[in-house]
Amino acid sequence: MIDPTLPSPGRRTEAIARKLEEIGSYRLLGVIGEGGMGAVYRARQLEPIERDVAIKVTSADLTSVRRLARFQAERQTLARLNHRHIARIFDAGETPEGHPYMVMEYVPGAPVDRFCDERGLTLEERIALFCDVCQAIQYAHSQGVIHRDVKPGNVLVTDAGGRPEVRVIDFGIAKIAGEGASGQTVEGRVLGTPDYMSPEQLRNPQWVDTRSDVYSLGVLLYELLAGLRPLTNDQRRELASGKVPAHPLPRPSQRLSTAHGSEAAQAARTRGVGPDALVKRLSGELDWVVLKATEEDPDRRYSSPAELATDLQRYLDGYPVLARPPSRIYTTAKFVRRHRVETAALLALLLGLGAAAAVSTRALLAEQTARREAAAEAERANAVSRFLQEMLGAPDPRAMGRDVRVVDVLDHAVTQARETLGDQPLVRAAVLEAIGNSQRGLSSFERAGELLEEALAIREEVQGPLHPDTLAAANHVIENRAAYRGTDALRPEFVALFERASAVLPDTHPLMMTLYNNLAAVHLTLGRKQGSDELLQQGIGYALRSYDLRRELLGPRAPGTSHARNNLANGYMLVGEPARAEALFRENLAIQREIFGERNQYTLSTMDNLANALARQDRHGEALDWSRQSLEGMREALGPAHLNTLYTQISLARTLQELGRSEEARSLLEHAAELAGDDPGLELARERIDAALAESPVGNPDREAGEG
Repeated sequence: MIDPTLPSPGRRTEAIARKLEEIGSYRLLGVIGEGGMGAVYRARQLEPIERDVAIKVTSADLTSVRRLARFQAERQTLARLNHRHIARIFDAGETPEGHPYMVMEYVPGAPVDRFCDERGLTLEERIALFCDVCQAIQYAHSQGVIHRDVKPGNVLVTDAGGRPEVRVIDFGIAKIAGEGASGQTVEGRVLGTPDYMSPEQLRNPQWVDTRSDVYSLGVLLYELLAGLRPLTNDQRRELASGKVPAHPLPRPSQRLSTAHGSEAAQAARTRGVGPDALVKRLSGELDWVVLKATEEDPDRRYSSPAELATDLQRYLDGYPVLARPPSRIYTTAKFVRRHRVETAALLALLLGLGAAAAVSTRALLAEQTARREAAAEAERANAVSRFLQEMLGAPDPRAMGRDVRVVDVLDHAVTQARETLGDQPLVRAAVLEAIGNSQRGLSSFERAGELLEEALAIREEVQGPLHPDTLAAANHVIENRAAYRGTDALRPEFVALFERASAVLPDTHPLMMTLYNNLAAVHLTLGRKQGSDELLQQGIGYALRSYDLRRELLGPRAPGTSHARNNLANGYMLVGEPARAEALFRENLAIQREIFGERNQYTLSTMDNLANALARQDRHGEALDWSRQSLEGMREALGPAHLNTLYTQISLARTLQELGRSEEARSLLEHAAELAGDDPGLELARERIDAALAESPVGNPDREAGEG
């Protein structure tokens, strides 16, 4: 019997269901969905193994040769597809009455758009899921199969062990590549979902190729990013009547900015940002990717789903995307072809608009300049990547000895950069910055400072003192000094840099968000040392500003947001609100474990900070557990003499002191002092060891200063 809690089938469908039950190895539970081709049932397979399955049965008459042929073709299509993101087929046959059926994997998931909205996934998380969809469609194409009906309802997402898992379903109107106008196309009918169909599929469905699926993927991506389909309701009604929509489609950011207020607010809310911030996030690269995927001319689209996914991965990895806005020449040519008469009538008028032409020329030159700069930046990034791969990926033991140390490889790379990149100063500067920051991560602050200052000098000479890259380079130099001299000692430098940057950059620029975070660390540290409530409150204000900007523009789970959240929590510790700090530390720890991993220094630092918050609330037993876990991880990940490892060891000793276990605490502190030795980069650690021996207050308020 059919489960009464599931949707009631129609009379004809119910009759077919009764026949299907006569097969004997399946118990029907209900109808999942119905369409022109038939119905899909949820059933329980009883033997040879028990499992839930989906059974699709055609409702075509035995005389409907075309529909039967289509259904048989779908069975053969699915049988040859074996991919983790495509629903599998288990069995196929006919009911006693001759209705063909096939038994498929039951996917207990939600359509991808609903899944993303219900869980509030960020843009980055949505793009990652979408790339899995591209993998599935690319695999189908490699097997000679074109889906032809890519849409949210045919992309289901399940929770597999806490991780979203994509399954592409329903190849019911799939086309075998190279078949041309085969029996899989029903004459007189447009097969598929018009909102997601390519222009060529709407005009002549018999002759689509794999690029038609790329177009449908582009529309799906549009909806996942903007929360809206490209066409308005009026345009969709025209589409339903057979009219092919005008191209290019509106940019996702443009569609969102002109949408009804409630629609825009809903789309932004389910993506964890504000409406204005979402429009800004979509503007530029994501707009370009979507428009390239949905080009009217198939030759101008991405050539494959894999190429589309690769460009999105470049976006996720921080590289410039390969998509670019259509050129003015191409756009104008398309307009002229569509509006020959109107163009001729306007030509005389346009000839007299010299001033307007001058403005347009300036705009075109500005656009070309921006493109050249973007291309140059991309080439520099690639050059830096190639250089570092060559230098760091293949050290020669014959030249450098058997036991090649990381610092030796880095020094060798610096020498090579100076010798081989003389005619590429900006590439040399970027390489020096990358190596300098690596030296900083190894606590080699003096060596890091030399390299970062050299890079800064290059950028000041080539790009000027107020270029964003130059300002960022100056920030690297100051952050490096702060790591071993103390954040508060560099207050004048941080404040001066903030004033220079804020004069030329908006608050939404990534560097400004970092500088707000750094000013927060400066004022919190200084306020703690001077006992100044005014400085502490200023620090909280800067920390809140950094956190709010990053949460809105980058999303709540971005690494930069994570650093700002930790800084804000440390501020609450200093103003006597450890419970509020604990909540932020716990939220951060859950996110950092996922995005950084269990043994990353940021995750481990947050464990230590959580221990401090618990200790301040007299929950020393819990604090001790977190502090020990943090120290063990720091020793494993960074080594026993790393600055952050020593900080954590000091924190553990303080917790032991408060539990009355002074002997254990002193032993830890003396061991930490021995590890610190006379290293000038560990001077701050030695100061903290002395303070801990004198029973100074608990806390590492500036642990996150300048990170991200």
